[in-house]
Amino acid sequence: MLDKLILLFVFDKFEVPLREELVLEIADGNKWIPYIDCKIALDSIAESGFVTNVSQNKNSKRYMITADGRECLSSFYTNIPSSLRQNISEHVKENRVAYRKKQDYTADYFRNSDQSFTVKLRIESTSVQLMEITLIVQNRNNAKWIYRNWPEKAPMIYEYIHDNLLEP
Repeated sequence: MLDKLILLFVFDKFEVPLREELVLEIADGNKWIPYIDCKIALDSIAESGFVTNVSQNKNSKRYMITADGRECLSSFYTNIPSSLRQNISEHVKENRVAYRKKQDYTADYFRNSDQSFTVKLRIESTSVQLMEITLIVQNRNNAKWIYRNWPEKAPMIYEYIHDNLLEP
């Protein structure tokens, strides 16, 4: 029960839909809930209707707390130790932007048969993919550099493309 309440509290504090993978990483990485227990709790609160998947992308679920989830949380809020509530609140406040970038600006790369590398860069919003760019680069170092720098460069690149292609 406590694991479910902690997850509801996390969703409530973030105030935006979160990817399933990110929720599991946050809860386990901060030692609030072990990974397996977190996965079980997340599935349970989703099944109960306390969070809902708002993503249209079948490969990546994004959950958001529902009105029923908020009501449940408010009824049992005090079951979460106050020190843990404070820790979660501070963590969310300090890391909200970084987590947003991590889930909205994604990248991946892989080797091609000709030994070049394909880099896939994506920008997603809450429920839809806004942009995907596929680049072919000649070596792994270039692929890694693009992969690592995408979260910082994505907003500027999106703005540039938007301003130059979509506006007359």
